[in-house]
Amino acid sequence: MPFVQVTLVQGRTSAQKHALIAELTKAVSTTLDTPADRVRVAIYEVSADDWGIGGVPYSVARAPPTGRNIVMTEQPLQVQHFINGSWVDSL
Repeated sequence: MPFVQVTLVQGRTSAQKHALIAELTKAVSTTLDTPADRVRVAIYEVSADDWGIGGVPYSVARAPPTGRNIVMTEQPLQVQHFINGSWVDSL
């Protein structure tokens, strides 16, 4: 009986996790030629502070930029600001 363990940083929706379980089950069942009902999948979620990348917590390593960031596109000129975790078209 194959047992797949997946560890993810928190933030995925239930629908995404359900789809992951279905796709992993299908892939394992096909690859190992075993019935899908014999495949077990467990998803473990950790907080962004409990996951490290290169010695730095995920929450720091992948944090959105702070302050105001300007993104310019070609015609017409569009200015956006990154404020409190989201993009705003104008102030």
